[in-house]
Amino acid sequence: MNSRVTVQAGDRRSSAASPVRSDHVAATEAALAERYPDVPRALVHALVLDAYRSFADARIRDFLPLLVWRIVRDRLAAVRQDSEGA
Repeated sequence: MNSRVTVQAGDRRSSAASPVRSDHVAATEAALAERYPDVPRALVHALVLDAYRSFADARIRDFLPLLVWRIVRDRLAAVRQDSEGA
């Protein structure tokens, strides 16, 4: 199944939409939610979509799931570290 969702470019100047495979979004979100069970799933979802949006104009998309996973992992680690330090 090759379902796609449209992710609009967030704060980018381009108004073009880029298709992102919804199965990539779901798989990335699920893996991160499993790794960070203490973080609300809605936050994980929002961070994953935001990371995909940052690549809306990317020409090469082969490594987007890995790049998005790493970006969101780093953000979630920072959130966890901030909450433990507070």
